[in-house]
Amino acid sequence: MKIMETETRARIARPFKTLEELYSNLDKLTPWPDTVELRESTEYVFSAGNAETLNEKLDKLDRDQQPKTICCHDMKGGYLEDRFIDGSDAHDAYVFYNWNVIDTFIYFSHHLVTIPPYGWINAAHRHGVKVLGTIITEHGFGVQVWEKVFSTTEETEKFANALVQIAKFYGFEGWLLNVENTIKREDVSKLLYFVRFLTNRIHEELEGSEIIWYDSVTCTGELNWQNQLNDQNSCYFLSCDGIFLNYNWSEKRLADSLAFARKENRERDVYVGLDVWGRGCPGGGGFNSAFISYEEQGSSITGGNGNPFFNLNKQKHQVILPLKHSRIIDTTIIEEDDNVPGSDNNPPIKEDNPSKKNEIKKIKEYIYETGFDVMKVKGQTVTFRAKSPAGMNFLEFQNDFAFDGGGCLKFIIKDPSVHYRLFLVHIDFSRDIQASVIYRMDNEEAHDPNEGFRNNLCLILGNDFTVETIVPVETIALDSGWKKR
Repeated sequence: MKIMETETRARIARPFKTLEELYSNLDKLTPWPDTVELRESTEYVFSAGNAETLNEKLDKLDRDQQPKTICCHDMKGGYLEDRFIDGSDAHDAYVFYNWNVIDTFIYFSHHLVTIPPYGWINAAHRHGVKVLGTIITEHGFGVQVWEKVFSTTEETEKFANALVQIAKFYGFEGWLLNVENTIKREDVSKLLYFVRFLTNRIHEELEGSEIIWYDSVTCTGELNWQNQLNDQNSCYFLSCDGIFLNYNWSEKRLADSLAFARKENRERDVYVGLDVWGRGCPGGGGFNSAFISYEEQGSSITGGNGNPFFNLNKQKHQVILPLKHSRIIDTTIIEEDDNVPGSDNNPPIKEDNPSKKNEIKKIKEYIYETGFDVMKVKGQTVTFRAKSPAGMNFLEFQNDFAFDGGGCLKFIIKDPSVHYRLFLVHIDFSRDIQASVIYRMDNEEAHDPNEGFRNNLCLILGNDFTVETIVPVETIALDSGWKKR
């Protein structure tokens, strides 16, 4: 990674595009400012549905028994506003908020050695999420890269050691290996040696590191995406920490992959790709994908005085709380007659084509609920029905004002007699701690008769045995109506 300075002295992070560029810079890598170390995660998690209930005691699930989730960032080739180490004046750059639902973040681009920018590493590590960079070779250029790497055992190990050095120097946890060009059959053993050597070396140098193989080249060197784990790509899976399957899977392929992984007792090391653009995904992606995928929007306080400012390194800890009522609430198989005589799209069935009579088309219909809408998804048709907030306490993102940065969470109280779980965080402490909340009341509520009640913020602290309500000991007036309690 080179840190370049433009005419305006902005520090910019760049990838390495060739082997020569990588090797020539290894002895003169420019250090970043302090990188946040990977935060230790709890040994348990809560299910989203359980966290949304009114029960005070939440069921803990063993983290090691739950599926793992990767978010692969593939945004317009990468290195956009996030390449600026000290931030930029942008206000609409892509940001990720839902760190609590993923285990690993992959920064992806189509350069040879893609290194996660500084801000992404720090934001992920603050939330206990591992970060991987990407090694990708494609087309004729990719063939040339591997010919050089495979020329001798020393060259093979040189490339692997360079990748370990880069990950260790910039403080991230490993690599996604994406070989999207053919490999000579006689060189497959050399590629496998590289994968094993890289995996072993990075494990020696970085605790908790990972090497993930992308489902692309087969064990005979052909570029042939399998879309499942099988004997055509298992040689790579068995040589590293996991495999990222291509997007064109099916339910049968998933079942076969699971059966294959179970033989090695490695079910949690198989990741199934879901492309948000729907390229080749079952159902076509988007709202019509097999599991209805969408990009959630959240809130982040990023510093500054509310002006446009993008700097991932300034992203504060995103509290662990799922969106209220954000889930699939019903799934139904709808049977429709695909040949209704006389309709515009279906002309009358001719007598000489009886096989077309009574042909029934089955369509899966989803009903999906968010905090504000109920969505019905049937085939390529999506309809929305707004939910009435009457009587419901709910949150919304407010970007018109903020205490410190780009926005804040606004809590709308319709029923002050019930509680609403604002934040859900794990605290493991052996000494006294102090918790504070910075808030302000909406001007419209200045004369509300319930103001006194609403102003009485409190902290509910619970463990496996009891729940305790703690009242504040002090309130401090801040600027512009904000208070710290």
